[in-house]
Amino acid sequence: REKPAAAEWDIVFQRSFSNGRKLRYSAYARVAAAHPPSHKEYKALRVQPDPNSSYATNSLLIARLELIDSLLHYVYSIWCKEYGESKPTCHRAGWRTTEDAIQKTERKIMAESRDDRERAFLGLM
Repeated sequence: REKPAAAEWDIVFQRSFSNGRKLRYSAYARVAAAHPPSHKEYKALRVQPDPNSSYATNSLLIARLELIDSLLHYVYSIWCKEYGESKPTCHRAGWRTTEDAIQKTERKIMAESRDDRERAFLGLM
């Protein structure tokens, strides 16, 4: 089987990068909406989930999963970008940005975690 053309890799890169960004923003929105309305970082969701749904009752858990998933999408998009080149190359600058993204995600998870079970998500990264 032939290696896909560079244009196909670029499409996968764009899609993965875009999905990672959407997941990250969704996670941040969930975290902001989970704060009490009197909190300075509180911001209501545009579309409120049913209060009895798992989206409402487990919003912080879902936010953490979205943050981790966004990292996976971001890393995969960088890999696709490099692998899709005519001569696959490792661009160190691109990979350095993943370290920064991981650190920001870890800080966000630590700041919003309430117990050791919630901090266990850090082990996935």
